[in-house]
Amino acid sequence: MNGKKAAEEFGKIGDRFIEEALTPERSEVGLERRIIMSKKKIVAIALAAALVIAVGGATIAASVSNLAKIGDIYKQDEEALRVPEDLKKVDIVAEGTELVTTAAEEDDPEPLKPGEARFTSVVATKYSVDATVEINVAGMGFPDEMPEDALKPEQGYLIEWVDIDNEETANQEIGLPCGIGGGEVVSIENDILTAVVNCSATSTDRPFEGDLTFTLKDIGYIVLDGIDKVIKPIYDGELTLTLSADDYKVIPSRYSEPVEHDGVVYTLEASPSALVLTKDDGDMWNGWGDDEEDKYLDVFGEVNLNMKDGTSYTTNLKNHSYNDSIIISSGGGGYGRFTSLIDVNELESVTIQGVVFNFE
Repeated sequence: MNGKKAAEEFGKIGDRFIEEALTPERSEVGLERRIIMSKKKIVAIALAAALVIAVGGATIAASVSNLAKIGDIYKQDEEALRVPEDLKKVDIVAEGTELVTTAAEEDDPEPLKPGEARFTSVVATKYSVDATVEINVAGMGFPDEMPEDALKPEQGYLIEWVDIDNEETANQEIGLPCGIGGGEVVSIENDILTAVVNCSATSTDRPFEGDLTFTLKDIGYIVLDGIDKVIKPIYDGELTLTLSADDYKVIPSRYSEPVEHDGVVYTLEASPSALVLTKDDGDMWNGWGDDEEDKYLDVFGEVNLNMKDGTSYTTNLKNHSYNDSIIISSGGGGYGRFTSLIDVNELESVTIQGVVFNFE
């Protein structure tokens, strides 16, 4: 498997279940996406090799604003993966875009018809999109109570699969999806399902930009099938909706000054959702399957986030112990996806394997 394909597969894994994979005493096995890689990467990637693709839903009060619901999902992940509370993170309510207000106003949108869906808020970076969506599920077969065979009924329903197509990129990439994720259903009230969907870019050469077309597939719940956790759909169809480029803003990345190390010149991009190392030839180093991988820096090794206030935070998914913070949760080589949305404006520098990248 080449680096780009591995990155696409790896991007389908949910951060929340990294904690489960790292817990020695747990024996539950999730839906597996196995990836064959170079032996140097097996230790790091094996931490997440048995993670489920879709994530369970938690009930959140309906009165919470749409963007705050996204923030609550991130907080759950941060607690599960022990991300330091004082690490400066993006103010999602301030930086995101509310598309549909939760307050009663004269210009409230028209009620959704059965089978219709709409976005209600979005927070986007170059490599990630989180959005809240409402779906009128009348007639889709949702029972009044969780089914008896639900493995964890308190977690509620979930959207198993979310694809994003970028219209401009798709024309160049023969329609390949540029983002894959899952969705958490936070409530169903009066036949209106509210969910938070998350997608991460499958490779750094296909960032999120322009109009984005979402395809939501298979809304259901988790059951136990032998030793495997599987998703049992209640609605096994697809819903397609588009987020216009005019409707959302992208939180910008920051770029370091060029740094030479072992004859290679790197630039580090700090997006709120990821770190991306670019070599002097313009290529992102994905670090899989290359005989010369030892010569390149690797964001899956030891990484220090050095903040303007003098604090520093260390993450090392390659040599991770159970009690360590998982600030970088997935990726490979020159691409490391953050568990949280980091406030990159607070970064003074980033140290990768002892090499310091200062930001302009």
